[in-house]
Amino acid sequence: MSVPVVHVARAGAEFATCPATEVPARLAAGEFLPTDHYWAPGMAAWRRLAEFAPTRRRLPFPRPVPDTPNLLDGMFGREHRTAGLARFWDLLAATPAGETVDGEALRRIEADTGVNVRTRCAKELATWYQAMVSDVLSDRVFTPEEQANLAALAWSFGYDTAQAQAMHRAAFTAYFRAGLTTALARDVPPDQRARSIAALSEQVPLPPARWRCWSGRRCGPTSVRPRRRRWSATKAAS
Repeated sequence: MSVPVVHVARAGAEFATCPATEVPARLAAGEFLPTDHYWAPGMAAWRRLAEFAPTRRRLPFPRPVPDTPNLLDGMFGREHRTAGLARFWDLLAATPAGETVDGEALRRIEADTGVNVRTRCAKELATWYQAMVSDVLSDRVFTPEEQANLAALAWSFGYDTAQAQAMHRAAFTAYFRAGLTTALARDVPPDQRARSIAALSEQVPLPPARWRCWSGRRCGPTSVRPRRRRWSATKAAS
């Protein structure tokens, strides 16, 4: 889904257009003023930017505070990398759950700050992604809608499927263990318990594993181990 474009005017003259996701950051930077007016397709009239209130996603980590550019950044006319992170935070917060961040907005962040956030801030983004996954699982329910949201979130952070699985392995392993404990504690027939565990293993986005369950007494992932050839002492010595 495309991000709506906002038209901004000052003193009766339009002077800028940008994705709606960028408006909060440009207001915070002083590029736009609360007294400016904005209009977007579908609106009946222009309104003051002070009234602009896009739906923001709650993020489970604080917005970075941009540092004062250092000497090297000043020489190259670039802001500090934290400014890029702050802009990416704004973009994430303004992007509705289930949608990916706007690619053009990402390119604008790099053009404005000189920072490719996905590469230069990989460590911080990894921490953010893991925090968001843990937040999704905090209610111990992982719905199909949340599965779709997680896929969009991984793309927004620049992760492919394998990278995303590696990043959220710990959170989903803990989630699976909690679900497994609940399934084993239920007073139900063994075949029903096995079906519940099988459904749980299909729901959780972890690398493929083989599962075995004996009458609900023991159940867990087992790796497929290659068979070892046995060598006789005589043959080994030859």
